[in-house]
Amino acid sequence: MKSIKPSILRIEDIMTPRTAFKVVGDNETERAPKLAEKYDYDAIPVVRRGAIIKYWDRKTESILPIIKKHRVPHDASIEQTLPHLNNHLIQFVCYRSEVVGLVDLSDLNKPMGRLPWLHPMLEFEQYIVNKADGKGFTDEQILTALGKNAAKSVRKRRENARSEDLVIPLLAFAQFSEVLNAAVHLGIVQIEKAEIHLLVDLRNKLAHAGRILIENRKTDGMKLLDGFEICRRLLAHA
Repeated sequence: MKSIKPSILRIEDIMTPRTAFKVVGDNETERAPKLAEKYDYDAIPVVRRGAIIKYWDRKTESILPIIKKHRVPHDASIEQTLPHLNNHLIQFVCYRSEVVGLVDLSDLNKPMGRLPWLHPMLEFEQYIVNKADGKGFTDEQILTALGKNAAKSVRKRRENARSEDLVIPLLAFAQFSEVLNAAVHLGIVQIEKAEIHLLVDLRNKLAHAGRILIENRKTDGMKLLDGFEICRRLLAHA
């Protein structure tokens, strides 16, 4: 049985530090909506004598208290924080009792924010490649499982690699979507087509910095969490 190893990346690695906050005093909270609009922020902290006591929330357009569900320790893993971000969108990062930063779903678009989610997909992909190689499937069996169009591309990639004296498993030359579909046909994993589409979409966004991972904050965070749980489930039964 395999499992996904927790990332060593922590929420403090992707947070917006307090030094970059745009804040308002508790006697000038009417400025908060204007600051939020100008800088496209979802939260504007409210300070009193240097301490952050509340925040203006764009979603409710009101001043809200910072309660327990809006706080996350600075050393919490990015993975364990995602459910809180999905539920509350804004998390104030704390060191002991002091607010040192702020994080929301859009911070997962940063390169460091993508890594914890890309890693399990790469791990799952490598498991399939190794499993197919270890089970001793013939090239013809693998090519048949890939399908005619994918098999043609895979053959070409392997031929190019052999010209460079590289010898690696045949399935390693397939695209991620092709690897997943072949794994189903070979009986290596059981995964629904909808789950394959979700993983492929996420992997494409995670692996290419030019693609936005979190665009719709109401749905994209949940999709990311679903993809992570799919990989966790499949590896747990490997």
